[in-house]
Amino acid sequence: MTSRIAKSQRLRLHRVCCRFRHDRRGIVGIMFVVVFSLLIGTFVLALGRRSLAEHQRDVRRQTIRLLESAIKSAEQIEVPVEQEIRLPVDQTSDEWIEVRLLDESDERRRYRATHRRGDRIGMSITRSESRSVGGE
Repeated sequence: MTSRIAKSQRLRLHRVCCRFRHDRRGIVGIMFVVVFSLLIGTFVLALGRRSLAEHQRDVRRQTIRLLESAIKSAEQIEVPVEQEIRLPVDQTSDEWIEVRLLDESDERRRYRATHRRGDRIGMSITRSESRSVGGE
């Protein structure tokens, strides 16, 4: 009879130990899932930031190209000093480029082009044009 009692106590002790092992494995599994999720989330955020920065650089380059082409158009028109011309970009969104000849000398002209949308002033660039002397 004592052996039966001892056997049943050992069996209960064994069940408790096994249950504790299973609980420990579950906790380790949950921790692994959480750490892996954080790792994946960090990777996705880094990719998103990189993609956004690349998109912003592309938009900036396109705007600079647009402003430079507006200055080239103003050079061909030969805008008088301190007079501005307004070149429409998109009339539905009230977007345009304002080009102004800042100063003019015998050898150079300086133009400023400013991107505008409604009342907001956007990017602005200033470029100089070398004038050829001697009728070339």
